[in-house]
Amino acid sequence: MVASSTAANIPPRKHPPETAVSDFLVTLNALLKDNQYTALSDAFVAFAKTHPGLDFFIEEAIPARVADHVLSKSGAASAFTTFTLQNPNWAVDLQRSALDPQAFTQNINDIEAKVAALVAAAKAPKSPA
Repeated sequence: MVASSTAANIPPRKHPPETAVSDFLVTLNALLKDNQYTALSDAFVAFAKTHPGLDFFIEEAIPARVADHVLSKSGAASAFTTFTLQNPNWAVDLQRSALDPQAFTQNINDIEAKVAALVAAAKAPKSPA
């Protein structure tokens, strides 16, 4: 009888293998955390040139990573949700601007400002009706 290979015979990986995409996502997170939006876009431009075809995976991850960044800065999930409802194309607009450092930086700054304005409006005292 020939011994069959089963999942039980394969040792589990401690962590996923490093790839160009996973490495860049670490860079993306670090630059977002440091509010280095222009540097992030510059790095993405370089990544897209050196890894043609893989830029799609980064582009798809950008809105979620930026959303997480804005939420961690503002702590205002309801304001961010309101922003997304008022700006239904925000994610696509952000993706389209990712290869233009000035536009990308402006886009993130605009998102942060709009969310901050929504937070301020929610905290403003209401006048009696």
